[in-house]
Amino acid sequence: MLSKNIFNLSKIHCLLLLVFSYNFIINKKLEETMEINNKSQNIGLIYQQLSSQKSELSSVDKNDKSTFEKNDSVEVSNDKNPQRDEESKKIENMISSASSLDNAKEEISKNGNLNKMLLQNLQQGVSYDS
Repeated sequence: MLSKNIFNLSKIHCLLLLVFSYNFIINKKLEETMEINNKSQNIGLIYQQLSSQKSELSSVDKNDKSTFEKNDSVEVSNDKNPQRDEESKKIENMISSASSLDNAKEEISKNGNLNKMLLQNLQQGVSYDS
């Protein structure tokens, strides 16, 4: 009976050692996880600080104009120069007509292709009558 009790005590002792070792491992993993969490929070704070500094710098850049930008001004007056207005209208018309010419060329090309297809179909005896 004594040997049986000693055997049971040794089993309990082994189980306790096993529980303590698992507890130790779990605590280590928990510490590592907390350390990783702290590092990720630190990285988040760093990115947040960088973002705020970047926005501050961009607002400073907007307010702080270079000498070139300060001297670069546009004069606005109510006096109209008719010659300049006519020239600007001519330029605008040339620009718009250039794009419309490109569109016209494209349409002519499409129509030419359609006409070729129509002629080929007519030569092959395709009828378009209902």
